Amino acid sequence: MHVQSIRVRDFGTISDLDVDLTEGLNVISGPNEAGKSTLMRAVWFALTRKCSSRAQEIREIEPNGGGTPEVEVTLHADGARYALQKVFDGQRGSTSLRVDHSNGSVEDYTG
Repeated sequence: MHVQSIRVRDFGTISDLDVDLTEGLNVISGPNEAGKSTLMRAVWFALTRKCSSRAQEIREIEPNGGGTPEVEVTLHADGARYALQKVFDGQRGSTSLRVDHSNGSVEDYTG
C-alpha cells in the first residue's frame, strides 16, 4: 500500500494544497512554518478522526479566515485505488470513499 496523493483545503494554515507522491520514499521539506506538520496532521485526521465531531481538536484545525477543513487521501493497495475524502464540519461533516478496482468496477460509500 502507498499513498498516491493528498489534497487539503482550509485546514489550519493550509488554504489549498495538492501533493502527488510516488511509490517508495517521499521527502517533504521546507522552512519552518511552511505547513509540513500541518500536512501530516491533515492526513492523520483523514485516516483516524470522525468528521462530524464537535471536539476541541476539530475547532483547532479550522482556518482563521473561515472555511471548512477538507482532506482527501488517495491510496493504492492490492490493485485498487481508494480515495477517502473527509469534510470536517461539525454535525454536518461527511465522509466518502471511492474504490476503483483493477477489474474496472467502482464502489462508492458515504457516511
